[in-house]
Amino acid sequence: MNRKSRRILILSSIVLGTVMVFALGWSWSTRNPEGLTLRALGEAAGHSYVYGYPLVLMDETRRAAGLAPNTLHHARSLPGAGFTAVVRPNTDTLYSTAWLDLGAGPQVLDIPPMEGRYWLFQGLDAWTNVFADSGSRTLGDTGARIVIAGPDWQGEAPDGVTLYRAPTAMAWLLGRIEIDGAGDLDAVHALQDRISLRALEPGAAGISVSPEPPGAFPPPETVRGLDAEAFFERLARLMAANPPDAEDDAVLDQLSAIGVAAGQTVDWADFGPLALEAITRGVGTARERLDAGPPRPPGWTLPADHIGRYGTDYTYRAGVALYGLGANLPEDSLYPSTLTDEGGALLMGGRAYRLRFEADGVPPVNAFWSITLYDAAGYLIANPAGRYAVSSRDDLVREGDGSLVLDIHSGPPAPGREANWLPAPQEGEFNLLARLYWPREEGLSGDWQMPPVEPLD
Repeated sequence: MNRKSRRILILSSIVLGTVMVFALGWSWSTRNPEGLTLRALGEAAGHSYVYGYPLVLMDETRRAAGLAPNTLHHARSLPGAGFTAVVRPNTDTLYSTAWLDLGAGPQVLDIPPMEGRYWLFQGLDAWTNVFADSGSRTLGDTGARIVIAGPDWQGEAPDGVTLYRAPTAMAWLLGRIEIDGAGDLDAVHALQDRISLRALEPGAAGISVSPEPPGAFPPPETVRGLDAEAFFERLARLMAANPPDAEDDAVLDQLSAIGVAAGQTVDWADFGPLALEAITRGVGTARERLDAGPPRPPGWTLPADHIGRYGTDYTYRAGVALYGLGANLPEDSLYPSTLTDEGGALLMGGRAYRLRFEADGVPPVNAFWSITLYDAAGYLIANPAGRYAVSSRDDLVREGDGSLVLDIHSGPPAPGREANWLPAPQEGEFNLLARLYWPREEGLSGDWQMPPVEPLD
C-alpha cells in the first residue's frame, strides 16, 4: 500500500469513527423506553399533561384549602377582591366545601329544608367530572339525606336516602346556598349550622388526618410552576387511588410512552437528555395552549353542553379546570361569558358600556340570575362600593318600555340607578360572566341568548 492509499484509509477511518461516535451519542441522548422520535415523545408528553392536569389541579386545590378530609367547612362571608381560592367565585351563594377521602368509607350528608332558597351540593370526582347533583332541581326544598360512596364500597344506602357513587377515592363536595347580600348572612348561617357530614359506617368515624399547610400561591400558579418530572410523578401517585376511566386507554398508552403508570415511580434514568428535553418542551407547549384558551368569537359564548360530563374531551376538561374549576352541570347553572363588546373589541376599564334586555328577554331561570365582573385572570376587582355583581334579586330599575338596562362603568352610578350599576375598573381588561341558576329549557336549548355589550364612548 503506497503513502497516498494509507492516507485515504486513515482519513476514512477517522470519518467513520466520528460518525459512529456521533450516532452512538445521538442514540444515547434520545433513548426512551418506547423508542419514539423526539417529536412523538414531545407530543405524547403534551397530550399526557392536558389529560392529567385536572387531577393534579384538584389535588393542589385540596392541599391549598388546608382542610382535614371528610370535614365540612362553611364560608361565613362573601368573597371579595383578593379571594383566590377558586377562579371566578360567585357572590350569589355562600360556599360549603369538603374534601372527601372515600377510601375511608361512605359519607352521609344531611341537608335541612332550605326555606325556598336555591341550593346545590355537587360532587366532583378527582378528574373534575360531576357525579352528584343534589340540589333544588333534583331533590326539592324539603331537606334530604345523601350518601356519597367511593368506588370500592359494595353496600346499599338505607331506604329513603339518595345514593351517589364517586368513581374516585378523592372527591370534592362543593355546596352553594343562595344569599341575598351581606344582610342575609345570619339566615344562611342558621341553615349552614344544620347541615352535617358524617361517616356512614361507625368503624370509619375515627379517621383523623392533619390538614396540609396551604400553598403560598393560587393552585393554578403552583401547578404551572411544577417542572415536567414533578408533574408526572405527582400524576402517577394520584392515579393509584383515582383510577382513569375505562375510555382512557388511548391516552394511557401515551402516558406509558413517557414512563407514567398509576402508582409507579417514574424512572427518568431510562430517558436520555434530549428525550427529557423533548418531554419538557411538550409540556411547555401544552401549558401555553391551555393558558391561551380556545379561540373565542366576539360576544357571549356558552360552555359546551357536556361541561361537567367531559368523556374523552380532555382539552375542554383541562380548560374548564384552569378557568372555572368546580363548574356545574348546565341543568343546574348556565354560564354565558364574554370578553368583548358587540364590535369584538376587548372590554376595557375606563370605558362605559351598557347591557340592554328587552322586556321579555331577561335570563330565563327557575331560581335567579346574576352577572359578575372579573379581571383577566378570573378574580374579583376591588372597587370603592364593594360591589361585584348585579342580580335579578336587586331592586333593578326598568325603562319606560319595560326593558332592563345595566350600566357598566367605573362609576359613580347615575342617581337612582345604583342597583343597575356594575362597577368596572379604571384600566385593564375585564370580562363578564352571567349565571343562570336552574335555567329553563329555552336557556339550555339556545332559543334565548344574552344581548350584546354596547360601548357608549
